[in-house]
Amino acid sequence: MYVVLWILSVFLLVVYSFTQVDLGLTLTTASFWQSIQQAFQYVGYFQRPLSTTFFLGVIILLTISYLFILRKALRNNLSEKMMWRMCILTGVLAGAAYSAFSYDIFNYIFDARIITDYGQNPYLKRALDFPMDPMLSFMHWTHRTYPYGPLWLVVTVPFTAILSGWFLGMFYAMKLIAIGSYILLAWGLYRLMRQLDRRHAVFAVCMVMFSPLVVIELLVSGHNDALMLALAVGGISLLTEGKRIAGILLVLASTLVKQATVFLLPVTLLYGLMQWNGQLRWKGIGSHMSAERIFGILCCVAMSTAVLLVSMRADFQPWYLVWVLVFVPLAVESRVIACAIIVGLSGFGLLRYVPYLYHGDWTSLPLLTWLPVMATTGLVSAAISWYLFRRLT
Repeated sequence: MYVVLWILSVFLLVVYSFTQVDLGLTLTTASFWQSIQQAFQYVGYFQRPLSTTFFLGVIILLTISYLFILRKALRNNLSEKMMWRMCILTGVLAGAAYSAFSYDIFNYIFDARIITDYGQNPYLKRALDFPMDPMLSFMHWTHRTYPYGPLWLVVTVPFTAILSGWFLGMFYAMKLIAIGSYILLAWGLYRLMRQLDRRHAVFAVCMVMFSPLVVIELLVSGHNDALMLALAVGGISLLTEGKRIAGILLVLASTLVKQATVFLLPVTLLYGLMQWNGQLRWKGIGSHMSAERIFGILCCVAMSTAVLLVSMRADFQPWYLVWVLVFVPLAVESRVIACAIIVGLSGFGLLRYVPYLYHGDWTSLPLLTWLPVMATTGLVSAAISWYLFRRLT
């Protein structure tokens, strides 16, 4: 029953995502799709109160089904095989959605096309430098040059080279990368948590990978943070297994996708050095805690610092919270508290989209004005999670 409810929730999320197709974008010229797309866009752009209500309803249903999954996993009634089936199914289904809450995927496509279609350097050229390109009619952030690491271009350029001229193909190629990164992240997290607490590794993976915030940001929006985090978590997993060089190199590779994980490098280097010297006691820091738990706390602190600095430089975005969220199971020993933190972060982050969906403008309700509502939602979500699960451990 819990699997059916979860799949239904994800399916409704996918359906809702197509209400946000940009008015300047035609996904396909197929005649049967045109009337469907226009009907969906009418709800998303011209019936905004109704659209916002649908969004909140889908998020609530998604959260309820997520809590059912966690309850099953917390009782050790969810097998490893079922977990992987659900991860793959979630990845494929949610990956089919339109990128309803972010335009970044279009920038990924265009950045790669600057190389494959125009033979120019995206670090030096902007989308605005190609004013005749039809993608400019629906893109955002056309004034900026390429802001990511070179490894992301290595991943994306082959797809735009092969699929040049076929927008829908390039769009779903980016989604395919997101799906693969999502599954790779789940594998790295499972491998990491298995080193720490094998009995509860399945619960840890479910807690992170089925979080509504993670599903929406990494699969629906298709952010390249998925690959960045997959490489970072995979590297940390190798590091905890004693494979220091390979682990540190993977964390370094994650910074070449997106620079946010550069904050993890000092922590991983410190852990690797102490591991090499056989000094994983962390004296004076907390002798009652394992080295891996303290390492996890340091990872959370490092990525929280990244979130704070990026938010101060530009503006807070919900997917920044995923940078911290994936390390919570490693940092927090209590499964109930870890779950409460993740559920709270998810509720806090996703409410950020409500003013935009209702007004169609990010500036209509500034973040600082809306922040108390977001914080209250996050705290209430965390409290409900703690209350539901406190007696199951």
